[in-house]
Amino acid sequence: MAADSAIEVILKRVEAILRAIPGIATVSRDGVDALEIQSFPAAVIGIGANEPEQLLNDFIDWSLFLNISCWVSAQSNISKALEAFKAQVSAAMAADAHLGLADKADTLEGAWSGPFPLNEALTEAAEIKNYTVRYRTLRTDPYNLVG
Repeated sequence: MAADSAIEVILKRVEAILRAIPGIATVSRDGVDALEIQSFPAAVIGIGANEPEQLLNDFIDWSLFLNISCWVSAQSNISKALEAFKAQVSAAMAADAHLGLADKADTLEGAWSGPFPLNEALTEAAEIKNYTVRYRTLRTDPYNLVG
């Protein structure tokens, strides 16, 4: 069985950080839409561009853009529930900016986008947090993390 790629290692670490949040019901990756989420609060990890920066040595520095959609459901005070969950997600990600990978990765926090109501009754809402994960690989092996 082949080893996980650098991106897969990073995504697994983000999933583990989110699953450790007390009370979180669902952690998944992109592809899950609002109708499929049955348990809230939920965090959905999305992947954006993965941009290389060629260095003048044996390494490539990468910037992986990812986002975490924070979804909540509440019969009242939906904005309060959303803000509380956003705080939990932000705190969890900030507590381990290296994603448990020591000097092999670091995370830069970006802006929030939203909020977005997910139904007409306004009992479900989401907001998206953007992150940039910087990591390094060997030029000759762009799939494995190096410190």
